Amino acid sequence: NLKRLPCCILNYEQLLVLDVRNCGSLEYLPQGLGRLTNLQVLLGFKPCKLSESRGCRIGELRSLIRLRRLSLQLSHGDEIGDDEVSALLNLQELLFLTISCFDCHDVGLVSKLDKLSPPEQLHKLSLRFYPGKITPVWLNPISLPMLRYLSVISGNLEKMHESFWGVESTVWKIEGLEFEALTDLNANWSMVSRVMPSLKILNVSWCPELDSFPVEDAGFRGGVWKREDESS
Repeated sequence: NLKRLPCCILNYEQLLVLDVRNCGSLEYLPQGLGRLTNLQVLLGFKPCKLSESRGCRIGELRSLIRLRRLSLQLSHGDEIGDDEVSALLNLQELLFLTISCFDCHDVGLVSKLDKLSPPEQLHKLSLRFYPGKITPVWLNPISLPMLRYLSVISGNLEKMHESFWGVESTVWKIEGLEFEALTDLNANWSMVSRVMPSLKILNVSWCPELDSFPVEDAGFRGGVWKREDESS
């Protein structure tokens, strides 16, 4: 039932890990979190709305330059200000990013997420309950050239943005791909395999609109596909 963290947590300047993922009642983290500049792992970060004056905004993440792993919990568009959409670009050591939009009913969040670009050195990205029908424009092999693993679970996704398919000879370096519970997602395996030549493992389930994917019963329980030379 914890709704707010005590402000005294801001005194732990040597704190390396802060995990509040399982604090479902937590409304936001305290203002001043950006002072914890030694943080390497921040999980369950939920920014406050504009109407709250005592909470931490997403813009404070700019100061956490040692972050290597970050998970965001977003539900409203006003949790990201127009001057905060570049906040993640400053995190040059960030390798793992999860963006979860569970219980989102605000269409304004989609346009903000489309501008919330991660840093280019990101290795693993997980999108959960993504509210948009098209992937964000920054989800492409030029903006994320080091991405090795992509997971998309639940949400309203119907198709990939045209930038996802690259430009000319540009391809992804992704080795692991997961699609789960995306009932409206329409994608063709030939296009995916062309733009992801390094793909080694594919996990698909509950995605009935996927076309020709090499996973039996992809629209129901699905399964795992591995590149033959990797499984031998």
